[in-house]
Amino acid sequence: QSQTNTSQSTIHDVFSVDNEDTRDIDDDALSISINSNIITIGIHITDVATVFQNYMNDEDVQSMLEFAMKRASSTYTDIENTPMLPPHLTYNTLSLVHNKVRHAITLWLEYEDGVLKSHHFEKTQVKNTLATDYDKFKTHEHYDILSTLSQQSEPKDIIAWTMMTYNKYFAQSYKD
Repeated sequence: QSQTNTSQSTIHDVFSVDNEDTRDIDDDALSISINSNIITIGIHITDVATVFQNYMNDEDVQSMLEFAMKRASSTYTDIENTPMLPPHLTYNTLSLVHNKVRHAITLWLEYEDGVLKSHHFEKTQVKNTLATDYDKFKTHEHYDILSTLSQQSEPKDIIAWTMMTYNKYFAQSYKD
């Protein structure tokens, strides 16, 4: 069951897990709610298109696209990070910066007794209330839930699982 909704009146508190020095938190902010035996996971990714449509004029968008086409993708190395989009956007407007409200496209996953029962996408607004790193994530209140559902124990593998899950359902939404 896949659907896309639009509801941006609620601001969802989320947390992010990344390297300690990450400045471009554009993907994989998470939220989890538990109601009895039902667990709802939100995987929140920056909604770049909404930012372009609502906050940039045509000339700025064109300039940004030309910049991105020269890069093709972001590059992350131990020495430096080179963002695909201009740094002033990547590290600010398009980043899920701590305690700032941002537009996102959220995949909601609903599990009942550990079994995925439904999923859908929704345009949301999120506020990253906790930006943590992989080591600290091991002590996060939701680590065990995500570890169990992903069947992974290493924080980087758990976060990779959330991204692969997001991408899987996003690709399926275009196929359907």
